[in-house]
Formats: sequence, C-alpha cells, structure tokens
Amino acid sequence: SAAGPPIPWRLLPGVAWFFLLPYPRGSCIRMPRQGHNRRALFLGISLFACLGIGYFHGTLIDLGLVSPPGIWLFTFLALIILMSGALVNDVVRVRVLSRQLAVQEAKFTSLVNLSTMVVIGLDTSGRINFVNPHFSAITGFSREEVVGRPLVDIVLPDDKGEVAEKIARIMADEDFRERSMRALVAKDNTVRKVHWSHVRLRDAQGAVTGSLSIGEDVTDVEDARQALADEKSRMDTILSALNTGLALINPDLTVAWINDHTAKILPWNELVGKTCYVAAANRSEPCDGCGALKAFKDGKIHEAERQ
Repeated sequence: SAAGPPIPWRLLPGVAWFFLLPYPRGSCIRMPRQGHNRRALFLGISLFACLGIGYFHGTLIDLGLVSPPGIWLFTFLALIILMSGALVNDVVRVRVLSRQLAVQEAKFTSLVNLSTMVVIGLDTSGRINFVNPHFSAITGFSREEVVGRPLVDIVLPDDKGEVAEKIARIMADEDFRERSMRALVAKDNTVRKVHWSHVRLRDAQGAVTGSLSIGEDVTDVEDARQALADEKSRMDTILSALNTGLALINPDLTVAWINDHTAKILPWNELVGKTCYVAAANRSEPCDGCGALKAFKDGKIHEAERQ
C-alpha cells in the first residue's frame, strides 16, 4: 500500500518517549542492585511491550493502514495499564510491610518500656532523644526534662571528658565494643552506678544516625559489696588485735585464716592453705576426737585440748 499523508504531530510521541525513557531505564538498572529483581523485570517487560506496540502502531499510521486515534495513542494506553498493575502491586506490598513494621515497632516499644534496664537514645551530637520509663524511675528525671540535653549533663563531673570522647567515637563509626561502668547523677544529686552496653544506629544507606545505650543499674549490688568488704576489713582488724589465738577452718580442715596471735603461737610459714592437723601437730590424719569435725557435724560448740 502507498504511504499515507504526513501527520504534522507524528513526532510528538517520540519526543515524549525521549524524555520519559531515561527514568525507567535508570530504575531498571538500580532496582536489581537493591535486590528488587522482580520489579525490574516487570518494568522492563512493560516498557518493551509499550515500545513495541507504539512503533508498530506508528508504522501502520505512516503507511496509511490505520487512522490515528482521536485522543490517546495505544502506547500510552498500554503503558497506563501495565504501570497501573505495577503500582497496585507496590501499594499492596507497602501496606503489608507497613503492617509488619507496625507490629515489630509495637513489640520493641513494649520491650523497652517494660524493661528493668536503663535505655538512652542519643543523636549524632550526643544529645538525648529517647529514654525509657526505667530511666525516669531510677533518676527522677521525666522524659521532657532530659530530651534535647547533652548526655554529659547527667554524668559525674570527672566522667564528662571520657563520656564525650566515647560518644564521638561511636558517631565516627569507630570500634567501641567494650562494656563500661558509668554513673548517672539523679535529679536529687544521688549517684546511680550503671553497667553500659552500646548499639550504633544507622539509616537505610548505612550512615550513623545515633546510638542506643542499654544499662544495668548495679548501685544496690555495688553498695552491698562495698559494705561487705568494709565489714570484713573491720572484723579482720578486731580479730587480729585480740590476745587470743583464732583460726578459720574449712570443712576439709584446711586453714583459711589465722590472726596475729595464732601466728605467734605457731610460728611456721604458710599455715593458710594447709590442713590444721599438719600445720599444728605435723600429723598425717585428723586428731582423735577432733573438735572441728564434731562442730561441722552437729553445729555445736566442742572443746578440745592439744599439745
């Protein structure tokens, strides 16, 4: 058949495609790199089909075999149909992922809020952007009183420099795996001793956006341990000063401790750690009628005389 008459606006669809194609082409290249192989394949097939139909239809118009449509070209109609299908699929996927994300966020929020661990979130400048209820319970600060303040405002003065340095290392993406003991200064100026671990937070591109610090309040444990150590020191001082021989004997009859007066009575080296019958009497087995063995057996006081 002879070619039909030239159509003045025939070049307009081609110009539109010229400006339209770079974006989907870039998308088809970028999507596989992000792991979206299925979406890239669907988009590529859609574009190939649209281009094929468009050029075939344009050729038929140029040959005068068909008349141009009054309003829409078939290529754009096909593109709208195929891209609408992809859009619907993406919308459904986004809704499903959003629902799953909401469930996970609810679980995380419940875990953090109900935890008896101290949780503090920091932005990249070292300012507090999140605290959980347990933080408020042990420090007396409400969330509104600390959010936006630098973390160094609520640590001991002697720790401010080291804390600021550690925050800088975290935000600079350096290694900071070590656990640390750092105290928080409560609202009433009391000190809470906390063992900290830190988690670096990142965005989708991998850039550091802040940190999450999780701590265990060990104030009561540490205070009890120190009180016990102080009491032991006082008792050691008192017992060592007595003008009476004293020895602490383990159930296996090894000597655990002696006071100074016992060391004078039995002036041999390294009594502690030896069995009492070796240390005191140079015997190979316990003494007959050993009062210590009787005391271990019935928990009562037993007297014995030895030379």
